[in-house]
Amino acid sequence: MNNKKFGEVEQSKDLGEIINKRQEYEKLCEGVPDVFYVLSGGIVSVDIKEEKKFRSGSYADLDNHDFLSGGKGRSIATAELINYFPEVAVVTNSYILNNEPTHAKVMAHEIRHTGVGESKKIFLQENSYSLFTELIELIKLIEKNNWKHVAVITNEFQIPRAKEMLSRIDTLKDPNDSWNDKEFQVAIKRFKENNPKVTFVSAENILPFRSKHYVTLIEQAKASEAWKKRVEAETEGVRQLKEGSYWKKAYPTFVKPSKE
Repeated sequence: MNNKKFGEVEQSKDLGEIINKRQEYEKLCEGVPDVFYVLSGGIVSVDIKEEKKFRSGSYADLDNHDFLSGGKGRSIATAELINYFPEVAVVTNSYILNNEPTHAKVMAHEIRHTGVGESKKIFLQENSYSLFTELIELIKLIEKNNWKHVAVITNEFQIPRAKEMLSRIDTLKDPNDSWNDKEFQVAIKRFKENNPKVTFVSAENILPFRSKHYVTLIEQAKASEAWKKRVEAETEGVRQLKEGSYWKKAYPTFVKPSKE
């Protein structure tokens, strides 16, 4: 287990290696962002000593739509970035079911546990329940905090749909009327006027820098039928966004959970 304190890197690494890795991460993030915005990849439950625990889904786990998750990779990649950019804020996202901890809370715990420590403040964004609503909340937070540059952390298979959805966010109308949120309607106008930079960063581009172990793990994941199925579904989602049939033919969006 990595026991580094927040903001520290392994002392065994020489200064040149530390500088080189930071430079590589700056390239992937297109500079130093104001915030790392980590999209949810779903959570799964595991029984540990007769107690139910929750964690993000791995490449071997399926999400709520029965597609490959990969959320754990997002947590680890974010922790890796924080070690080299301790000054950057972090936001984790979403809740789905009332009988589970929020995805935002589970992911925040994982990021701290991976090596950044409890002292790192992580903002929990718990109003979203789908990619679409995560992007809506992102725009609201950008305008509220006056962020100029956001790095969105997710898996590479989700990036094309997330980019396409963000580019059309002001025209999309989901079945749950999330688009009609008054705060969002104000924020989207300012978002378009201010045009902040939003960079999508793939966990699969970060993880190999952390450890060679992930090179093999990612290769195996990409060769799996579950990965191929997820890519096909994401590609279909992009097509439907472009032709205007999203939510008409695509897998239904989550029904907004009620907070009791």
